[in-house]
Amino acid sequence: MVDLIKSEWERLWLKKSTWLCFLAIPFMVYATILYYAKKNMMILQTSPEYTNFLNFPVAALQEQLISAINVFLILFIVLSITEEYRSGQMRMVMIRRYNIREILFAKYIVIILVMFLFLSYYFIFSFIEGYIFLPKDKTTRFFFREDIFLAKNAVIYCLKYYFLAFVTIIAVASMCVFISLISKSTTVAAGANIAIVLFLAMGTEIVKIFAQILGYAPPTKVMFSSIVHIQYKGIYYLLSNNELNSWIIFIILAYIIVFSVFSYLYLRKKDSFI
Repeated sequence: MVDLIKSEWERLWLKKSTWLCFLAIPFMVYATILYYAKKNMMILQTSPEYTNFLNFPVAALQEQLISAINVFLILFIVLSITEEYRSGQMRMVMIRRYNIREILFAKYIVIILVMFLFLSYYFIFSFIEGYIFLPKDKTTRFFFREDIFLAKNAVIYCLKYYFLAFVTIIAVASMCVFISLISKSTTVAAGANIAIVLFLAMGTEIVKIFAQILGYAPPTKVMFSSIVHIQYKGIYYLLSNNELNSWIIFIILAYIIVFSVFSYLYLRKKDSFI
């Protein structure tokens, strides 16, 4: 299995799209800096919305996690799984005594490792570029927290945020892998995955609007049933010891377990397809 994972790692890095995604990181970070630098002009320095180099890694990730990073994840999954699965390229790997479930598991592990590396680079560039271009305050604030963070505690908070973001990426990956497996082509897989991510992002806003029209508070558990909404706001909740933490953790685990089981059952029935 280790040899198979190494092989799939090399195959993924042979794709130009993988390198392009990593090369895009500094530019993504800089574009986000320009946005927050402009926004800072209209915000009090004591507000958690005010961005300095200490809280910028979190602010930058929140903006990109539900959009660009999810799109990169979908790209890796579609190119690595759907394209090879539907085109028959996996036959060459299966000749080497590996079954389809082992191959897909190796690909899944490799994609998760690549996303971990992606987040690590994003974190590093966020701190470096944030330090260069944003205010160098000695303290900072984060959403849903009343306390003021010194530099050391701010870095620890950022690391926790990135770890939880990585866990949500695993959940999204589990969902997207299943969708990509049942899709008939790479075009269908890419379109379906992006459409579902958009639905999970916009669906919560639609629920919120309807609740406000009816004069009710938005149902928080329904809102946080969306993994994309958890990526956007739920991580802040998890780091603030909110009463919804148990529900959010349950939903994250549910996405990972349920879609992993679906993928396993699907592949079990399709062993003879390839």
